[in-house]
Amino acid sequence: TFTLQFDHIEKDVNSVTVFYLRSYGEKWDKSNARFTVSKFDENNSDKVMSTCDIAGVSEDRHSLTLSQELKMSATIRKRNSLRIKVDLIGGSTFKIMGLMICT
Repeated sequence: TFTLQFDHIEKDVNSVTVFYLRSYGEKWDKSNARFTVSKFDENNSDKVMSTCDIAGVSEDRHSLTLSQELKMSATIRKRNSLRIKVDLIGGSTFKIMGLMICT
């Protein structure tokens, strides 16, 4: 598990896109990660805005870089803080290639 936190964001956020590797073989068996995006404000009120489970294992014998958009249940307004938590919920390996935070 790890968490990325962006304090006092300067623009509204409507989505977070995860770029990840989906691969095959023993190393990737049951690979699965849960992404949770939440906001919190100056009162330290924490609210989950989006959750998504992403499989990192492929049944095909090749690796792919894919993307998954996490749409917020509501816009995270500027001056709030944004938190992205990632939990490995299956397997022993999951590879994140990048994150994109969008207005």
